[in-house]
Amino acid sequence: MATTITLTYKGKDYTLGYTRRSVKIMEQRGFSIQELDSKPLTTMLELWHGAFLAKYPGISQTLTEEIYDKISGKEALIEILAESYSEPLTAVTTDPEESLGEVEWRRS
Repeated sequence: MATTITLTYKGKDYTLGYTRRSVKIMEQRGFSIQELDSKPLTTMLELWHGAFLAKYPGISQTLTEEIYDKISGKEALIEILAESYSEPLTAVTTDPEESLGEVEWRRS
């Protein structure tokens, strides 16, 4: 998890972000970031709920929506979440800075 958001709600600290595993779970549940324009309410709330999955996989959607309803700066928050969501996807397709030489491949 590269970019994270921390918040405190009712005395409990939460660290939000995305991992390959949490993005995969979201996709398996039908989430698509491309639907942010066509289905903004559904997509924003799913993006928000998904940010909890990496560290709090059993958290209820009811609780995450309760927190979302009380948080300020929602527009900036959604922008940060959308950027953060793409980080695990970028990591999968980006070569490491330093080649470890452990895996070589070639087309045959």
